[in-house]
Amino acid sequence: MSRGKPAAALLACLQVIQGSSGSDSVTNLLPSDALAAEGEAAKAVVIVSGAPWATGRLLFQGWYRYWPVGDYHRAGYAWETALLREPGNADARYRLEQALSLSDLK
Repeated sequence: MSRGKPAAALLACLQVIQGSSGSDSVTNLLPSDALAAEGEAAKAVVIVSGAPWATGRLLFQGWYRYWPVGDYHRAGYAWETALLREPGNADARYRLEQALSLSDLK
């Protein structure tokens, strides 16, 4: 946290919890959020692969958590993760394109 990488610090703590409690959809939720926030879309998708609500949560994270405060990078990462999970999701594609137009994500 003191090095300016709060998502990475949270992820490290959550991986300890995840390892000690087993793997379930609730335990996997926060590590997936942290990975998506760090731009690790492929890793985030693997963690929530069995959760039917994961795409909706990722769309929500991008729109309600990051977009209103102008954090277009993290919004884009959330939507990129949603798009990897559901390649045909038009909402995720549209929102990712918007984030790309407002940031230097590539």
